[in-house]
Amino acid sequence: MSWKINYSNQAQKFRLKNPQLTDQIKDALSAFIKKISGEIVSIDVKKMKGNWEGAIRIRKGDFRIIVTVYDESKILHVQVIDFRGDVYK
Repeated sequence: MSWKINYSNQAQKFRLKNPQLTDQIKDALSAFIKKISGEIVSIDVKKMKGNWEGAIRIRKGDFRIIVTVYDESKILHVQVIDFRGDVYK
């Protein structure tokens, strides 16, 4: 079974406003899926704390992707995609 990626409204708006980053976002998410599937992939991933407890941050260049992983149903929910300084506000 392959992974399904769901985007929040905010994440979808970011993708529409920044079409030049679409390929980088797809690459980061596919690398993350490979990493959680057990493959050795070089990607900057960190578990979040505080208000984002339970979420995972993916760092790719100047933007950040915050996702929640549902292993049992193989769903990756992209909560926020934004630039480095704005993502945690």
